[in-house]
Amino acid sequence: MKKLSGDADNNSQPDVAEENLAIHIQLVKDSLELFESRRQRLRERFYQMLFNENPQLAAEFDEAEKVVFREIIDRALAAILTQWQAPDQLEATLTELGRRYRCSYLKTEYCSIYREVMVASLEEVLGPDLPEGALAAWDEIIGFGMTTVQRAWSGIPISTSPDLT
Repeated sequence: MKKLSGDADNNSQPDVAEENLAIHIQLVKDSLELFESRRQRLRERFYQMLFNENPQLAAEFDEAEKVVFREIIDRALAAILTQWQAPDQLEATLTELGRRYRCSYLKTEYCSIYREVMVASLEEVLGPDLPEGALAAWDEIIGFGMTTVQRAWSGIPISTSPDLT
């Protein structure tokens, strides 16, 4: 993972990627209260959209699997928001999350679907109440988390259910 603390010359000036990430993190943090206040509606809308647009996934998610998926999302978001200034630690956390929760509905080919539906759900449920630029920031943060977790899945056999211990 690229260090975010400066450019290749070890210049003490933060690079553009770090500045953009800091802006995205702040926009997401600024909208967390709104997110939390509508979390249940977001969750409901996410699954409605996911299953309406991708009926093949409906069979993958019983109520227990929804709880696991929610835990994955919650843990990934918490890690990104608290560890973003320590990229090695963040990568290790997200990689472990990806390894721990490897199960049938978490296939790499589904990641772009989940990301698209998550962002569409955010836009629909939070929409005009989001600060300017926040939806794009959520999209970037979701994409970053999905990409890192997805890399952890590479080469790891799919289990029938995740290990919750």
